[in-house]
Amino acid sequence: MAELTAEECGLVDGVPDMIHLRCSASIAQIARKGAELRALELDGRTIIWTGDLEWWGYTSPILFPIVGRVRDGTIRVDGRQHQLDMHGFTRESHFAVIDQTLSSARLRLTDTSVTRENYPFAFQFDVVFELTESALTIRFQVSAGDTELPYALGYHPAFPWPTGPEQRSAYSVSFETAEAPRVEVFSANGLLTGRQRDVPKLGRSFALADSLFDTGSALCYLRAQSRWLELADWQGHVTRLTTTNFPHLAVWSKPGAPFVSLEAWTGHGDPEGFEGEFAAKPSIMFARPEHANHHTIVLSSRLDLETAARANE
Repeated sequence: MAELTAEECGLVDGVPDMIHLRCSASIAQIARKGAELRALELDGRTIIWTGDLEWWGYTSPILFPIVGRVRDGTIRVDGRQHQLDMHGFTRESHFAVIDQTLSSARLRLTDTSVTRENYPFAFQFDVVFELTESALTIRFQVSAGDTELPYALGYHPAFPWPTGPEQRSAYSVSFETAEAPRVEVFSANGLLTGRQRDVPKLGRSFALADSLFDTGSALCYLRAQSRWLELADWQGHVTRLTTTNFPHLAVWSKPGAPFVSLEAWTGHGDPEGFEGEFAAKPSIMFARPEHANHHTIVLSSRLDLETAARANE
């Protein structure tokens, strides 16, 4: 029998490409490619959508050093243009495993000659996963080299949303506090138009429906008041995404897709007509050489007992 290649064995540079974490009945699986969370079960309940290439090629990508699209697919740094595709290069990059325990792992991405062609900055980007029985905490640390580092960061996890009509219509999204019932309008090129559109909203919550995503764009709440948002089903299962240092929130799916994403962003796509330097891009963040920037996501799960009781009546 022919010897298997490293890729066929699930190895990259001789190292396993998938990291497995466990804490009691909770498990997480993280790919070195993109430091992407591929599976998450909290106390035995599936939290992250397990994926289907027919619908989407990711399960929970990390977006860096941009979120969304830039005008003409390029950024300008010191007057020079550099190509940077939608959401940046991180979701296609392989991270190094810096340390790992049974329930935690630190992964790291640093600049290379290849990344500097598209994003001409020195950086160190660490992603730390910490699993407990009831939650997965994801810590992002963005460090600059010798010069100030402009960047945007986004987290884009997808959660199961059943395709059966009765179950599908019984899912809802809730925010920590009431958000305006309006979201940003994107152009056909994925750029911000400066306009907004109304979306159905009742208090802090709204029912999920395929019609919300007919435009193909996310429901984007720039400068959100809430620091968390939740996905709830008819049985009382609630998944919460809690954020620290992410000023924007979004909800996205495709009509008929078996998932819905609850997202957190520090930045967003270019406004239409933007021609400035990358560092002047609206909502850009800066990491300075003497001080790393920190951002945190917590994925947690709970059971709403009142809803569960009604479902069992």
